[in-house]
Amino acid sequence: MALDFNYWLQPALQDPRTYGLFFLLGSFTVASLSDIRRMSAQSEFLHIWILALLALFVVDVYLLRGPEADRFAVKWGAITVLSLMSYRGVGVIFKLEWGDVAAIAAVCGILSALMVPIFFAILVVSNVILVPLLRKFGHGNAYPFMPVVTAATLISIPVASFLQGLNLVL
Repeated sequence: MALDFNYWLQPALQDPRTYGLFFLLGSFTVASLSDIRRMSAQSEFLHIWILALLALFVVDVYLLRGPEADRFAVKWGAITVLSLMSYRGVGVIFKLEWGDVAAIAAVCGILSALMVPIFFAILVVSNVILVPLLRKFGHGNAYPFMPVVTAATLISIPVASFLQGLNLVL
């Protein structure tokens, strides 16, 4: 069975999602600064990111057509499972609060089905690299996580573009 990467990467960062990306990056920047200064982003960000996630879900439902249903199901299933595995109550990938999880899920709503797990991998690597720098802004074992989300989001943009440009069929 051939695996068509182009099929799974589409739409990686196309129109309404691109505008959503810029909006999220702006909110992430402000939330990251707040997180570094106070170890807490304002609760309004949680509501913004949940609304963004819902809007991106609606866009995907609106754009849903026959053969894309499997890609839709994989993408939103992966977002749900990986996000829940990142919540502090479950804590398999990370032990995050709902605000951080909502920010991650909102980014994933912009990405393609294949990019969702790749984004989580980028998030894990970014976390390993940034933890030593961010610990000095935290308390005990806690540290500001929004800078990690922001960095992983910025890294995922060229990664998605590169993978989309490969046009691989395996």
